[in-house]
Amino acid sequence: FCRPEQSVGDVITELQDRQTTLLDHHYYGLADIQRGTGLPALFDTIVVFENYPVDREGISEANTSAGITVDAIRPLAGAHYALTLNASDPNLRLSLDYQNNLYDPSVAEAIATRLVRVLEQVAADPQLPVGAIEVLSAQEREWLLREVNQTAHPVVAGTLPDAFEAQAEHSPKRQAVIGEQETLTYAEFNRRANQLAHWLVEQGAGPERIVAVRIPRSVELMVAIYAVVKAGAAYLPVDTELPEDRVRQLLDSADPVLTLDETLPQVSAYPETNPERVLSPDNAAYVIYTSGSTGGPKGVQVSHRSIMNRIEWGLAHFDVTPEDRMLL
Repeated sequence: FCRPEQSVGDVITELQDRQTTLLDHHYYGLADIQRGTGLPALFDTIVVFENYPVDREGISEANTSAGITVDAIRPLAGAHYALTLNASDPNLRLSLDYQNNLYDPSVAEAIATRLVRVLEQVAADPQLPVGAIEVLSAQEREWLLREVNQTAHPVVAGTLPDAFEAQAEHSPKRQAVIGEQETLTYAEFNRRANQLAHWLVEQGAGPERIVAVRIPRSVELMVAIYAVVKAGAAYLPVDTELPEDRVRQLLDSADPVLTLDETLPQVSAYPETNPERVLSPDNAAYVIYTSGSTGGPKGVQVSHRSIMNRIEWGLAHFDVTPEDRMLL
C-alpha cells in the first residue's frame, strides 16, 4: 500500500525493506502457501528478478580455452502465468512473457510500453510522487476520458411518482403487479398506493424525509414503495432477513419518520386520488446502504433524477416492451 503523495523512491525503499524481512521465510514454497490458504490459485501475474551470481569471466576463459565463442544466450521458456515480468542482471534486462490464449501481441506490447513509460519517469526523478506518474500515453488517456466515456445525453427531468401516475393514467387496465395471491392493474395499484400515501403524509412523510420499508417481496412491498414516493418522501429498503443489530444500525443512522412492515395500516377511508406534493428531480427518491465491509454501513441518497435516468437507460438498453416482466 502506498499513498499518492509518497515519492517513488520512498515506496521502492519501503518495499525493499519489507522484502528483506521476508527472507527468513523464503523456505515456505508456493505449494505450502496454497495448502495453507486452501485456494487453488493465488495469483496470475508474477514478477521474477533473477539475481543469482554468474561467473562471466570464468565462462569467457573456458570458452577461449575450448576455442569457441558464445556471442549471446537467450533462454526461452513457456509462460506458466497470464503475465510474467522477468528482470535479470547485470544490466537489468526486462522481458515480458504472456499466455497467447489470453493476450495478443498488441496488448502485451501496450502493457510493456506502459511499464517503460513508468520506468523512464522514475529514472528521471525518483522523488516524483506516485500519484503524478503517467501510466497512459496521451492518446490512451484521451480515448478513456473522452471517447469511451462519451455517454452524455439529455435526461428527462421527472420524478418516479410522476412517471408512475402517467403510466397509470395511460394504461389503467394493464397488469402492473403479479403476486402469489393477487394481481393488480395500474389503476388498482395506483389507488392502493394513493390511500397509503395520504396516510403517510398525515404521519409527517414528505420531501427529504425517510420512510423505512421492511416488507418481504410481495405486492404489499410494491404498494408501500410507491406510496412513500407518492407522499414525496424517500424510501429506505430494509431486508427482512437482516440481523436485528444491522437493522438497528440502519434505522439509527437514517432516522426515518416511521417503518412500514408487512402489516400495513388500515387506509380504506383515505382518498384514492393522487396526493398533491411539491417534489423536484433533485429530491431523494430512496436511500441505500453499503455493505459495511470496509467499516460501518454508509447511507447514500439517490435522487429522482438519477433513478429516472437509470430507468430510461435500462428500458432502451434491454429493449423493454409492455409485454416484458421483471422478477422482484
